[in-house]
Amino acid sequence: MSKSDFSEIFEKFAELLEERFSEQEKFGDDEYRVEEDTIRYFFFYAVTTSGYYKATDFWLEGHFYDNKNAELDTFIKPKDEKESVVIEFKYNRLHNEKSDGAKTDNAGNIFRDLNRLAHLGKKAQRKLFVYVANDVMKEYFSAGNDKNDTQ
Repeated sequence: MSKSDFSEIFEKFAELLEERFSEQEKFGDDEYRVEEDTIRYFFFYAVTTSGYYKATDFWLEGHFYDNKNAELDTFIKPKDEKESVVIEFKYNRLHNEKSDGAKTDNAGNIFRDLNRLAHLGKKAQRKLFVYVANDVMKEYFSAGNDKNDTQ
């Protein structure tokens, strides 16, 4: 894997999530709930098992790059010449989107995280935003965009 290629990692990550969401559907999401932490842990597993980064390269929930105003979810700071990576994760569970206001709040949180990454500028060699969307939020973001598909 090259420095700029995360495709294998994302493929493994997607496989893990598909399996977990299938299990959640099978067992019910009252007891077996996927949370944002689940998303982070699965991504961490996909990255570390790729062999490209090590667990000790990861720093979680910190004010990196002298960013005192905002806590970043994940910072991968390798000890060798590999590029550093800052990652923000977002996942909204289904029960959070029952009202239009909740959907708007979720969208606002997404844009806040994207803005946080953008303000890092060139300090971060690579910035990733990992958003796992459910059907409710997919529909919310695509509202009005697929009206011609039914005609």
